[in-house]
Amino acid sequence: MSRRNDFKSIDLKRYFGKKIEIKFLDGRQIVGTLTGFDKVFNIVLEEASEYSQDPSNFFQVTDKLVYLGLVVCKSSSICVIFPSEGTEEIANPFEKK
Repeated sequence: MSRRNDFKSIDLKRYFGKKIEIKFLDGRQIVGTLTGFDKVFNIVLEEASEYSQDPSNFFQVTDKLVYLGLVVCKSSSICVIFPSEGTEEIANPFEKK
């Protein structure tokens, strides 16, 4: 039996034309409207903006947005993809205070 048939890929079609957010392996995070993708999940976003990174911690983003416009995201650098609407940030239960 092929393991390839067991793999269920993310259904990006349902987010087509909607705002999504993408986190990259280097800590950057962008938000934009999904307008295209290919079979290896290279993603095209329109009206994209990038969250500025905190200068003291590059893996921490701020609320400040920098407009980018049309963006092509290479799949090998993407860490997480999630919809902008219907999600909320929660406190990290593993963070030491």
